[in-house]
Amino acid sequence: MAKEYKVKIFKSGEKRYIFDVNIGYRADGSRIRTTITAKTVKEGKQKVAELTLQKTNKMNIDKNALFCKVYNKYIIDCEKRILPYNS
Repeated sequence: MAKEYKVKIFKSGEKRYIFDVNIGYRADGSRIRTTITAKTVKEGKQKVAELTLQKTNKMNIDKNALFCKVYNKYIIDCEKRILPYNS
């Protein structure tokens, strides 16, 4: 199993932990990524968790709004064709 972070040591001796996070995917299938840098592993994991939480909340809202729009168009189309909604 691969590590979820990389360690970078500066000339001064300070350590930084670098996390690569997948945000989503583009239309061509390539990944959208961002990098998070933290002084400690715990701090880095917390930042990654916050970022993924924001990402999932945003995506859920977008999916719900999109579903409502599509479903409303479906209902209107069924009414025009005089079809039952559950077909």
